[in-house]
Amino acid sequence: MTAGRPAAEPRHYTELTGRPVDVAMLGLYRMRWALDDLSCFIREVRAAHRRTAGIEHAWQSLGLTVAQLTR
Repeated sequence: MTAGRPAAEPRHYTELTGRPVDVAMLGLYRMRWALDDLSCFIREVRAAHRRTAGIEHAWQSLGLTVAQLTR
C-alpha cells in the first residue's frame, strides 16, 4: 500500500528505485487485497457473534469494500 495521489504513485516509485511499475499488475494486486479483506469480513460477520464494536467495524468495512470493488 502506498500513500499519496494514486496516479503519481507508479511514477514516484520508478523515480526512487529505477524500476518501472506494471500499472495493470498493481491494479490486480489491489483487487486481490480487497477480495482478501472481503473474505475476512464475511467470515467474521457470518460466524456466531454478539453485536460488538469489532462486528460493527467488519460490517461497515464489508460495505465499503463491496462499494470499492463495484466502482
